[in-house]
Amino acid sequence: MSAKGTQPQQRSVDLLAWRRTAARLPLTLRPSVNEQLDEWEMLFPFEQNRLRNFLGGVDSFSTADLNALTAQLRDLEAKMGVARWDFSENSNTLENSELLARSAYYAEWRRAVERLFAAIEARASSTAVAEPEHGRVIVAVLPASLLVDEQTAWNLWKAQGREVAIQGDARQIFDLLLTGSPGIGELLAERHSNDPADAWLIDAAAKPGNAIAPAGFLAASCLNFSLLNPLRERFLAELNTIPRDTDTASQTMLEMRQKDWSRWWPTELAGQDRLRNFVVDLYLSGNGALIFSDAFVEWAASEVLRRARPHVLVARFGVRSRPKPFTSIAIFEDQTKVSTIPDTDDPVNSAVDAAILAPYIWLSALRYAEYERALCLCISEHLNSAWVVAPSGSDLERTSGPLSPAKLHGAILHWLMT
Repeated sequence: MSAKGTQPQQRSVDLLAWRRTAARLPLTLRPSVNEQLDEWEMLFPFEQNRLRNFLGGVDSFSTADLNALTAQLRDLEAKMGVARWDFSENSNTLENSELLARSAYYAEWRRAVERLFAAIEARASSTAVAEPEHGRVIVAVLPASLLVDEQTAWNLWKAQGREVAIQGDARQIFDLLLTGSPGIGELLAERHSNDPADAWLIDAAAKPGNAIAPAGFLAASCLNFSLLNPLRERFLAELNTIPRDTDTASQTMLEMRQKDWSRWWPTELAGQDRLRNFVVDLYLSGNGALIFSDAFVEWAASEVLRRARPHVLVARFGVRSRPKPFTSIAIFEDQTKVSTIPDTDDPVNSAVDAAILAPYIWLSALRYAEYERALCLCISEHLNSAWVVAPSGSDLERTSGPLSPAKLHGAILHWLMT
């Protein structure tokens, strides 16, 4: 099934009942829950399941037990004077964050929230049915255009894993991942699901037609920095109209999140509203994803890992443009619009950027229990080698190089089926 136009299949939900459950929580916990309920259809399956389990955990407590569990946080809210604040219960606004951070009790409040969440999630997990865990794979690609040397490419990976030489053309690995048979999408549909959130291809600047649902990545979420240029440019233009005061900025950013961006959304991704919502959230998160292609790849990958927990993530970096003199990237100026100086590629610094950002993707994955036994490969096409972090039981655990692209591709597919 093609990813184009697909949306996640929804299990039966009772949003009104869940809102009543949210109302049982202390005031400062309600905005996050209510905001997710408002955007239920835009959440990835992992997010939906986590919220469903959390609210089920809350409902498992009797009124007396929940009151006892939340007493400390409610007392802190009283000391902070939250009831007197103009505090939104419906969404996480900048004003909410500012009011909380200004309080002398903020650090104590955070600790109380962490303890409360841990207690509720522990209750929820004690009754949850454990599902079998299967192999997960993360692949970062440094394309041949990034002329990295061995020290630059692997310096930040040396805490774990090892370098493996590739026998043949390393560029074939990326092609096999996208078009190989059986395809990654087929394997995931057979073993896991055919939801697009379970496999991701995030590309800095792939050629059109090669980055949107290629044969091996059917039923996948595919993002391409270049393909998103019309949306990105429009977004930058509107973002830079936001006043720098908190009250107005919060309202304007809320309006940007709710704006209909379909006019600038790629026709190749038509119908993928959840994916568009993800990109808008990414652009509003205050990082370099709006400016540089490699920053987009790293930030998008990290957010995908946090929000979707996919079984497969392939992230390919690329060559970015050189920042122009007398312009500012700190306030997200569009380098192509604010200067008449021609755009020029910056291959040397792009290689350095990508070599730093690629291991950050793996470090982001290590924050989550789902990736404790993930297979991770960073492929340098220029060096014709790969850095491999192989979990126990994988084909690559003890295999020494050189390995052919077909062998590496086969090891990836085999681990997905483990």
